[in-house]
Amino acid sequence: MKFSKNIPETDLVKSELLTKEGWKKLKEPNSPGKGLLFSLPFMFINAFIFLIFSYLLNPQLYKSILALSEFNLSISLNLKALMYLIGVLVIFALHELLHAIIIPNFIRSDKTLWGINGVGLFIYSAERISKIRFVLISIMPFVVLSIIFPIILAILGLFNIYAIILGLLNAMGSSVDFLNLFLVLIQVPKDSLILANGGETYYQNNL
Repeated sequence: MKFSKNIPETDLVKSELLTKEGWKKLKEPNSPGKGLLFSLPFMFINAFIFLIFSYLLNPQLYKSILALSEFNLSISLNLKALMYLIGVLVIFALHELLHAIIIPNFIRSDKTLWGINGVGLFIYSAERISKIRFVLISIMPFVVLSIIFPIILAILGLFNIYAIILGLLNAMGSSVDFLNLFLVLIQVPKDSLILANGGETYYQNNL
């Protein structure tokens, strides 16, 4: 895995070569902005699922929140606030790391990149990936950070409002992952390989 300042641009020569080799281009949003726009329904669905799930983990916590007669919002730069901010950054970093660990040979792969851009930490891979592995890559951060981790915290008696906020942010931040997953599930045949070329995604039957 190598460091990169930006996600690679689409290589048009490679796109033409892939098409000649029988790879098919996935029908998907052609820009990050459109991708975010089309992912909004998944953002609301993920948020709803997490809030219902977290309510079932600790109904009393939600009852305490709803029982508050008023909310006081204050911003102060202190150590506690800084720790909360660091926690948010850690969650988003873990989100990307959980994507990476499912990528084949991600540590030694020279086709897998990591970096930091205006949005935050990103992981990009041009490795050939099976459809089932793509599914796992897509859902792993949501399952681990918004399902399994809250369950562990609830068992330990540490599930609180801050944990709900972190889990909710991760669930909403998984919206683009679920958009990509949805597009792959409805377009890509079962036994196929998936390959990224910058902002484009290609697939080919592996039989």
